[in-house]
Amino acid sequence: MNIYIAGAITGHDIEQRKQAFEEGAARALRYLEPEIQIINPFSLDHYHGKSWREYMEVCINALVRCDGIYMLPCWTNSKGARLELQVAEGLGLKRYFERGGGVQHHYGETKFRQLEPRDTVGAYYDASSDDGLTKVLKKWAVELHK
Repeated sequence: MNIYIAGAITGHDIEQRKQAFEEGAARALRYLEPEIQIINPFSLDHYHGKSWREYMEVCINALVRCDGIYMLPCWTNSKGARLELQVAEGLGLKRYFERGGGVQHHYGETKFRQLEPRDTVGAYYDASSDDGLTKVLKKWAVELHK
């Protein structure tokens, strides 16, 4: 199972973000199935100096090949991470949210299941706050696979 990690990158110190994503990956491995493969945006094959849109194309291309998305706590402050979440929702991928030292698996419209560590991360997401991007992103995801 491949899990994509999403969170804020743009506008932050890159080295701090790399560290935050690596730490997030370690937490994901602690809470999710032992056989998962973490897809970290920092490990994707892209050159520096791309536009935000070009980076998002690379990231979303990786995301659509995953089975789920793991949202770092900083995701709500990131246009890109919110877009990645919308894509994941549109594709029906598993969604995991980290907050306050715990992880929750989001399923259904507004239902969450708290996960316990395999060897205890929590989240908040209001699924009713769809900002209208879902239909557009579903269509876009279909176009990516043509």
